[in-house]
Amino acid sequence: MIMNKTRKSPNLRLPRPVGARPDVHRGEGTKRPKQSQGFTLMELVITMSILALILTLILSMFMKTQESFDFSSNKAWLETRASSLIDRMTQYLPECKIVSAPVTGTHHGSITIQVPVLVTGTYWSADGSSINWGAKDQLGWTLTYQYVVSKTISETATGFDYNGDGDLGESYDSGEIQMVFKDSVGTVQNTYSIGNDIVTVHTNWENDLDGDGALDPIFYRVNQSGTESTINGNRIIVNFFMITIDGKGRVIFMHKKESRTLRNPQ
Repeated sequence: MIMNKTRKSPNLRLPRPVGARPDVHRGEGTKRPKQSQGFTLMELVITMSILALILTLILSMFMKTQESFDFSSNKAWLETRASSLIDRMTQYLPECKIVSAPVTGTHHGSITIQVPVLVTGTYWSADGSSINWGAKDQLGWTLTYQYVVSKTISETATGFDYNGDGDLGESYDSGEIQMVFKDSVGTVQNTYSIGNDIVTVHTNWENDLDGDGALDPIFYRVNQSGTESTINGNRIIVNFFMITIDGKGRVIFMHKKESRTLRNPQ
């Protein structure tokens, strides 16, 4: 018995005519994409290390900038306080009469003055020969600026060389300036605090605080040549130091020194 076997004809493709487009359905004219490769573990470790280093540097720069800004802000705040205190301490000085001024060898922490007082529209007496002296708008009153100690600061305890002399052997008083009004018989009528954190040397309130070899009293009276004079001095020097400690424990030190010329140096 003879069986007819069907022979599969070979898959013959006719050549494409010149200029014909490839048949994409048959896979003509396409390339199989290459398999993409990922990062190796070593590459990831190196990349992350570099990124961490960059972030650390940026954070460190930010923190230093912030600390510098905070320190400058606190110093500016202390400067503002010192300037305000100077204004309050010297508001009466140009017109005042000095009742008592400190002298070398005594505590330079107080000064007593009298201020011209208006009486019937004038500062002068009825005959015009003298000035009506007083304070706080009352005749006979006196005004005393005095330094009151609240605590003692040790360089050894704080680890800060305040006067820059190269050692930590000094100690200082920290206190406030008070305005004390007394009547004509010396009885205290009013007391106002006008500033704290005022720093002076612990001994006698007039020693060298800034390490320049000169005494640093809070108040003293000088003549035109700058020599200390408690009799005919026509200028009052106000000289003090202020201190504060910021949130980082850094000590901020401020020196303020100004003079006021007396219009009535009596």
